[in-house]
Amino acid sequence: ISWILGSAGEERVAASDTESGFVLLRTARAAKVGSRAGRFSKLVKMFAVCSGRGRTGDAEEDCGKADVISRRLTQVLSTKVSFLTVLLVVVIPLFGIGQYPEHD
Repeated sequence: ISWILGSAGEERVAASDTESGFVLLRTARAAKVGSRAGRFSKLVKMFAVCSGRGRTGDAEEDCGKADVISRRLTQVLSTKVSFLTVLLVVVIPLFGIGQYPEHD
């Protein structure tokens, strides 16, 4: 039947279909380069740690202070989050009391 319709029976290929293939290839190439860069940065960090260049004497003291501050901040934040979670579990159901039948 397609030969009867002439050129109307042919399947048309939109320009965006061919361009989307190129976009997909460019995206894949960018992802490949990004993953290589990530692996390279991990390798550089590993060499810095293994060679002992990662920290100096002053940096260890600063790192100790940073660890103390980090632990304290984590503790305060986790306490507040758990308090808010318990508060929501207790308070939110109280808003639904008026929705239940009055004869209960």
